[in-house]
Amino acid sequence: MYHARIPPRGDEHRMAFQIVDLESHIDAAMAGSVMLLGNFDGLHRGHKSLVDTGRDLARQLDAPLGIMSCEPHPRQFFNPAGSPFRLTTRVGKRRTFANLGFNLLFEPRFDAAFAGMSPADFARTILSERLQVKAVVVGSDFRFGHERRGDIGHLVRFGQSLGFDVVVLPDLIVDGDRLSSTRIRCWLKEGQLRKVSDSFAGQWMTSVVLDEEGLVRFDGSQCLPPVGIYQVEIMNAQADVLCREILELHRGRCGQLSSTRLFSTGTHFIGSWSAIDVF
Repeated sequence: MYHARIPPRGDEHRMAFQIVDLESHIDAAMAGSVMLLGNFDGLHRGHKSLVDTGRDLARQLDAPLGIMSCEPHPRQFFNPAGSPFRLTTRVGKRRTFANLGFNLLFEPRFDAAFAGMSPADFARTILSERLQVKAVVVGSDFRFGHERRGDIGHLVRFGQSLGFDVVVLPDLIVDGDRLSSTRIRCWLKEGQLRKVSDSFAGQWMTSVVLDEEGLVRFDGSQCLPPVGIYQVEIMNAQADVLCREILELHRGRCGQLSSTRLFSTGTHFIGSWSAIDVF
């Protein structure tokens, strides 16, 4: 279990940020949340309406604001040898959710048992019994349960019988197409970093490990831009900006900073990527 104090944000709920899985205790104050459902591999602008709607509904119902995001990502479970694809690592997601004012992160382990759960069992044992949700907020393409057999129609019917509301929001269309994590990954691999940055609800951050020589090591699952030279912001574990640096991104999921004037080694975040043309 993990707790972090969230700075006050206007009239939002002033309570701790709690992370729970299928086994850990849920604080009484966190039961009965308004829960966003999805994978949320990077909280992009397509998710912003879900966050805003969930926050407004949580205020109306005097409920905590929660979000579900499985670990590992289902794609990692079903294809562990696949190419790096994640927009945000586990530690990066947690920081983003905390910064956006969520009170509860439900982070179940995605394993064979969870993947094999029927849609009815997910709604009853997870949403109703374990989380005791007052409402869930989802995108129109949300699927759940074994082999993604559960759809919006199923979820609405389960909500009616189990006593929770279901709010369904449409996709965000950008340049005539649906904004999705898949689309953002394509932009990232092509080096279209302005489009990537503009697509995020907060900002796109990558968690890294830094050593005393300024060597940067990225998570093996992290989707990265092309090899090259970038201006970036270095942030600490609380996502406070420490400095701006030049990063030379190498093959092999590592890079080198232009200087070593860091406050500490270990886990940091890198954001505000901007490519530098050296020619």
